[in-house]
Amino acid sequence: MDIIYSQEEFKKRRDKLSKAISNKALVILLPHPKRLYSYDKYIKYRQHSDFYYYTGIIDPEVAALIEVDNQEITKYTLFIPEFD
Repeated sequence: MDIIYSQEEFKKRRDKLSKAISNKALVILLPHPKRLYSYDKYIKYRQHSDFYYYTGIIDPEVAALIEVDNQEITKYTLFIPEFD
């Protein structure tokens, strides 16, 4: 999947999401899990549409946390596993 949007576009989408939340909230965005086709083969990975829509990330095993207070994003955290 090619990234066809700028990081500013994804930020605008997260900001729009925060405006829909009236008070303090945590928004947890989780990726699709890898799916096993057989005992040793995986189905070609496709990121969860909502996760991609708000983050632009297509890598598996990455999660995002958005902290919202008074309709503003106060913190945006990505949880990225260590890769060998």
